[in-house]
Amino acid sequence: MTYVNDGIEQSIKFKDMSLLGQLLFQKGACLELTNSNMRSTSEVYQKAYLLFDLLNMTEYKQIMLEKKRHYLKTILET
Repeated sequence: MTYVNDGIEQSIKFKDMSLLGQLLFQKGACLELTNSNMRSTSEVYQKAYLLFDLLNMTEYKQIMLEKKRHYLKTILET
């Protein structure tokens, strides 16, 4: 998780979104595996999904819809 958080911080610091969605997805997966609270995990996955949507990364969006839909409930309802 430390490396993922460092990557997120660096991406934001350098205003580089190229890997930010993937890093957020990885953070969501880490939170999920460590049984973190549902809200925190959902927020991270929703940010990843939003970036995939903005960057038109349909493959990643599809994976999230297939595997992580229950975490995206809020964003899909809007």
